[in-house]
Amino acid sequence: MPDIDLGALTIPVFVSIFGAGWTACFATLVRPMRERMTALEAKLASIEAAKDIRIAALEKRLGIWSEG
Repeated sequence: MPDIDLGALTIPVFVSIFGAGWTACFATLVRPMRERMTALEAKLASIEAAKDIRIAALEKRLGIWSEG
């Protein structure tokens, strides 16, 4: 059996294992969290808009409304 030097394969093997792990992490953790964050930001924006409308209505009712 010939003596084969596998030292040259360590970097490509490491890169492929690291790349596969990073891809799996991105697919299972990052992408779903990004989608959840986008949904939460949209929900927060709608809550803030409704709050601003309620505050404006209360200010008008109290007579402290300012067009700023």
